[in-house]
Amino acid sequence: MQIFKQGIKSYRDLPLRMAEFGCCHRNEAHGALHGLIRVRQFVQDDSHIFCTEDQIQVRLYDSVNCCAQFTRLGFDVARVRLADRPSERLGSAKFGDKAEQALHNALKALSFL
Repeated sequence: MQIFKQGIKSYRDLPLRMAEFGCCHRNEAHGALHGLIRVRQFVQDDSHIFCTEDQIQVRLYDSVNCCAQFTRLGFDVARVRLADRPSERLGSAKFGDKAEQALHNALKALSFL
């Protein structure tokens, strides 16, 4: 968010897509480590899309389609689930509803749902 805050000066600069891979570490209590469920270190990928409201559908479709391309590398998509928004959140419900519907449409168009 800090990169976005420093670089975007106009809606004309949108869309802006960023992705990062981060190595996360946890100092687990003795005896808490268990296979792949509780580990000391893992890599987490994260992405962010900053776009105008009218760009939401296309940008989400592009992002989901990018994930779908992993099947070319031999990965199978086992399951896709949409998470509910938390009760405490930023932004308007109308905008959130539109974004959720766009994500649902993209997943359905690419046969994930």
